[in-house]
Amino acid sequence: MKRFFCIPRGVLKGCPHILLDAGSALFNAGKYMHSLQCFNCVIESLDRDDQNIRVLALMGRLECKIVLDNAPLCIEGYEDYLYITSDLHATSQKVREDIQARLARAKLRIGVLEIRNEVESFRKAYNNTF
Repeated sequence: MKRFFCIPRGVLKGCPHILLDAGSALFNAGKYMHSLQCFNCVIESLDRDDQNIRVLALMGRLECKIVLDNAPLCIEGYEDYLYITSDLHATSQKVREDIQARLARAKLRIGVLEIRNEVESFRKAYNNTF
């Protein structure tokens, strides 16, 4: 499979939920190849400790593969997502907030008004268990 953007291993430490949200947004917008790439990057970069997030990414990847196997390919570039995912190495809180704001603006620009909130609800439930 051709890679649309490249994220080095270990880059997503501490913020894989941002890329999960991007994958969900792209899936909801019908950009399944880009969504699949987002989920693959999350899966490839997680440790064994992050199994719950890996499960969410695996489910997203499976949904994308099912759609791609049953629909014609429609590949369009989404430069906003490419830039956002390339900035995920940022570790300061201010930079992460900026990335999340850029992601929200990009979602609105491509017409995705409602994104599935599974990741956010999972994160809250996961944090409450410890």
